[in-house]
Order: sequence, then structure tokens, then C-alpha cells
Amino acid sequence: MLTLFGVVAAALGTYFGLMRSWQKRKMSVQTLAYRRTMLRGGLGSAVAALIALAVILPYVNRLRVEISAPAPAVSSDLPVAAVFLFDTSLSMQYTQEGKTRLDQGKSIALGHMDTLPPRSRIAVGEANSTSPILFQADLVGAKSKIQSLTPQPMSQPLNERLRAALALQEQDQGRTLNEQESVPQDSRRDRFIREIYLFTDLGATSWRMSGAQLLKEDLERLPWVAVYVIDVGELAPHDVGITDIRLSRQSVAEGSALTIEAALSAIGIEESEKTVELSLIGRDGKLIPQGKQPVKVGGQQGARVQIPVTSLQGPVQHGELRLLSSDPLPMNDVRHFTVEIKPPPKVKCCWSRRTTTSRFCSARCWRQMTNAKPRSFGIS
Repeated sequence: MLTLFGVVAAALGTYFGLMRSWQKRKMSVQTLAYRRTMLRGGLGSAVAALIALAVILPYVNRLRVEISAPAPAVSSDLPVAAVFLFDTSLSMQYTQEGKTRLDQGKSIALGHMDTLPPRSRIAVGEANSTSPILFQADLVGAKSKIQSLTPQPMSQPLNERLRAALALQEQDQGRTLNEQESVPQDSRRDRFIREIYLFTDLGATSWRMSGAQLLKEDLERLPWVAVYVIDVGELAPHDVGITDIRLSRQSVAEGSALTIEAALSAIGIEESEKTVELSLIGRDGKLIPQGKQPVKVGGQQGARVQIPVTSLQGPVQHGELRLLSSDPLPMNDVRHFTVEIKPPPKVKCCWSRRTTTSRFCSARCWRQMTNAKPRSFGIS
């Protein structure tokens, strides 16, 4: 269609351009009418020829190929062996109109499952598991497993889970063909259409680029498995999150102060003020607020915030930084930290009992004093 519009636009541009040029030359009416008639005829023939070459010819070639080598007929009611693979990383928590991205994927999967032909088989896989993907005994079990899926903090690369789904299809097809013992090897046919559906928000962190070549090789080796990637991500996301957290020291003496610095990132929002709250986790597991810090973020610009904390108790202190304002993606609104609390360092002081002035001693002085008589010096 775009090609057709391009040809017509070029013809009209040529026609009006030449007519304007001839009119500027102040030709006679007869000459101008003659040239206009010839121009219309020539452009009309050229447009017809270009349309035939650019639009009609590809369809003719396609029709000729289909007649000479028709595609094998596929029954519309042939059962499907489908794997529904879900990205369950935390980015699938992104909420829009009251539904997370994972909820959106589950809704699409359940709706499509109801349209599958009878005797179809379903396997359900998720990214947060290393367990083998298996076909469910019935559709009721498959639906129940899909509905129970939730985002998890730990997940396997989608490359590996997709390869596991391909391996399942290859093994299941092999069993199906081996069951046809009475049929010659060359005449055996698969009884299922093989499909894999991957529901993901296309987050870059869910993939491992180092394994891309292995996945490509599997896809090329198994061309009879149709793989569909269903993008359930948000086209224009908006989010504010804590992307990094740093401690001024990893270990401090008991009673010392500690400064916690955090980096914030923003995407798709106007400049506004957010509040970051620092809390320590008490011995009873409850949060003890330590302070709040306002910070301005917006557009594509990030920000940094520093919050001091004192009165740390050992031997280990856990805490968190939290964005108090809510947004569609809660996974990066909280960052946790741990700091080691050591007892205050002990300082050994030495002084002479014969003098009233006490002083600190160097290492050399200490060696000399340890050789002196005990009653000459006091040690604390």
C-alpha cells in the first residue's frame, strides 16, 4: 500500500511540476494543451507499469510458488502441545490500571487456553524455578498453576527456561513418533502442533546475552516449534526508585556515627519532591524510624541523598531506606543494608608512679616499660 501511494505521489509531483514550468514559458494555448495531453498519457502508462511491477508482480510470484509447491494441509482441529512460559521477575510487579504485568500475562494465557482444540496439552513454566517443565495432566491443573504464579526476587535467565521448553517439545515429539511402531519411519507424523508462548515485559535483566547463541542454535534446529513472545510491558512507564546504596563504612565502633548515601533514578515523571526514610530493624524485628530526607527528582534526572545515623548497637545492625511515595513498581522502592558494629577499641595507657603526668607510650616505649619492675609502672 505504501508503494502504491509513493508511485501516485511521484506521478502527481511530476505532472504539476512540468505544467507549472510550461506555464511560466508563456506557450500558446494549443502547444500547452498538446503537451498536457501527452504528459497525462505518458504518466498514466508509467504509473500503471510501476504498479504492476511493485504491487501486482509480488502477488503473482507468491501465487505461482503456492501452486507449484503447496503447503501441507493442516487440520484446523489438530490438537496443540503448548508451553506457557512466564517471566516472574520482580519487574513484572509493575501495576497499571490495578493489574500487574504478570496478571496481564496470566489473563491473556487463560483466555487463549479456552480457544485451543480438544485433546490439546498444556505445560506451564516460570522463570523462578529450575525444575523441569512438564505437561499437565489436564487443563484444570494447568489453569490452577498459572493462577498461582507470583513475582519472585530470584529468577533464572529466560534464555535457559526457553531452552528447557524447547527440549520438552523435542522429547515429547520423539515419544509421539516412537509410539507409531507399526508405521514406517518416513511415514510417521506428529499428532500435535508444537507451540511455546513466552509472557514477558522484555526487561533486559531477565535475559543473559552470553547464552543467546545456544538459544539461536536450538531455534534453528527445531523449526517445527513455533515460539511466540507476548510483550506485556508498559510502553511509557513512569517510576522512581532507589538504584544504589552506599555506607560510609562497612563496620563502625559501637556508638559511632554512620552516613548512608543512596542514588535515586526517575523515568517518565515530572520534577517533584520525594521523601526517603531511614529505619533500623530492632531486636524484635520491628522498624525503628531514624530520619527522613526530602529530595527532588524528575524527568530523566536522578538524585542523591545522604542520611546520618547514630546510636548503632552491635554486633550487627540491619536497616532499610524506603521511598515513602508509592509508584507502579514497588521492587525498587526499598533497599536494605547491614553494618557490623564492633566494641570500642581498648587503649592501653602507661604512666610512671613517680611522676604526676600520665602519657601515651609508643611501641618502643612499651617494650621498654614491660621490662621494668611492675611496681614502677601502673597499667590500665
